[in-house]
Amino acid sequence: MRALLDRHLAVESWTPTARVVALAEQMIHPPAYTPVLQRLYLESRAIELAAEALHVMSGVEAVPQLRQREQKRINIVRDLLESGTADDLSLDEIARRAGSNASTLQTQFRAAFGTTVFEYLRRTRLTRARIALEREGCSIVEAAGIAGYTSPANFATAYKRQFGITPRQSRAGF
Repeated sequence: MRALLDRHLAVESWTPTARVVALAEQMIHPPAYTPVLQRLYLESRAIELAAEALHVMSGVEAVPQLRQREQKRINIVRDLLESGTADDLSLDEIARRAGSNASTLQTQFRAAFGTTVFEYLRRTRLTRARIALEREGCSIVEAAGIAGYTSPANFATAYKRQFGITPRQSRAGF
């Protein structure tokens, strides 16, 4: 949950499961209850939706279809990505460090976290840049470098897409 909390107010995208779609439909077309029961019904569906979204975004638990050994491998890769050690590594090098090949790693990582290795890395680097902007007051050019961008304009575009605000707005809160 720590990684999720570090992305506070971040804009996240995720693919809804069949369960989420069913819950949303139940909220749009609720049964005819008394007003009190209908509010309770809708609140319960909203809580289930929030729990499902948080579970997917937290990335803490791997999907049960992965064996324990595979889950450990994926967690090693996640830790490598979050530490900054993997910033300059290729997918093959990351897979080699995890004792896997690139294709298998990518498949298992997507199963565990619902995203590719490099999309996860991009989000992690943008989060590091956001922390530097908000807590350390670094410049936008410095934050772009932290996130691995050579162009501040490209960084600003990716940043806004990820967090829903510009780097300048984040820095203004410093």
